[in-house]
Amino acid sequence: MPAVTIVISTYNRPELLRHTIQSVMAQTFEDWILLVVGDCCSQETADMMAEIDDERVFYHNLSDRCGEQSGPNSAGWTAAETDYVAFANHDDIWLPHHLEVARGVLEKGDVDFYCGASVLTSLALIDGAEEERPVCWEVTPSGRTYEQAFFNRPAVFEPISSWVMRRTLLDRVGAFWPAAQLHRTPLEHWIMRAGRADVPTYFAEQVTSIYCNAEKKKWHRSEKGEKLYGFSDTEGAFWLDRFRGMDGPAIEALIAEEISRVQRRGTFFRHGYAQADKKWLFEALLTPETARIFYECGWDAYDKACELSGWGKGWGMAHMLKRRTGEDLRVRVSWREVSLACRKALAADPRWRRMNGHA
Repeated sequence: MPAVTIVISTYNRPELLRHTIQSVMAQTFEDWILLVVGDCCSQETADMMAEIDDERVFYHNLSDRCGEQSGPNSAGWTAAETDYVAFANHDDIWLPHHLEVARGVLEKGDVDFYCGASVLTSLALIDGAEEERPVCWEVTPSGRTYEQAFFNRPAVFEPISSWVMRRTLLDRVGAFWPAAQLHRTPLEHWIMRAGRADVPTYFAEQVTSIYCNAEKKKWHRSEKGEKLYGFSDTEGAFWLDRFRGMDGPAIEALIAEEISRVQRRGTFFRHGYAQADKKWLFEALLTPETARIFYECGWDAYDKACELSGWGKGWGMAHMLKRRTGEDLRVRVSWREVSLACRKALAADPRWRRMNGHA
């Protein structure tokens, strides 16, 4: 049986997905299964997946649309049978040594969750160029702790593309919750639950993944009125071409050198409530004392701040989904049915069974 199941949640962006998969196929650690879970995707995604001739690669398309990655990610995690599970966004890129580094940490036996470090990209002018291009903008802050998750800076622990964990955390912490049940994002909520469960975690400072944001920034500036999931730019292709022929340490050096040359204004690591009309409410309620209350008792002051600000559960994901695809966020209680259906379908696949060590 392979050591790692890689779960990629995707929806109707096959060219971006292709480049993410190419970065998976280039891993120096090769003992893995890749499970791409489509969120009720169109035929174009299935056609692209059919072009991949590798018995380690599987595609399961959900029949019921979730509208957010927490559903397909929970389904893939539930179906996985390997000791470890890794996640990747369908528009991010792994450095070649990502799995090798993460598994090396986990195999020591001291931790159950590898929360990796990433470089976040953006669009900028660099080296006197007349046109902006994707650049390495900033890297995950050092010295991360679970306590920091309480203060609503979700990008500090993202992207999920940097996460590798023991599969058994599905039982200990649980799967991701639907956004409609939360004021926080599903990933932020899971990180905080892992902190409450005292999950032994390694917060890495070595960059092994690319959190692609340049394409999104270009789309935000677009005047075409086009939804993001119709936007044709594929940032992943840029990075794969730029890193071609380089090993992980060489790419890390290139990233550090480029960041030193970029003239940055702003950061991705701001508070999620930074633009709130009643920002002072969040600042008053999110304190070291209320963080302790959460981690010891489970009461989240962020919920109260959102309620007093008039922000309903799922408001952030609902806004994002509307902008990206034009859809409304559906209210879901959990992903249990979706997840069990995915596991059942894969369990009936002879190749899946063989690859997972069943006779």
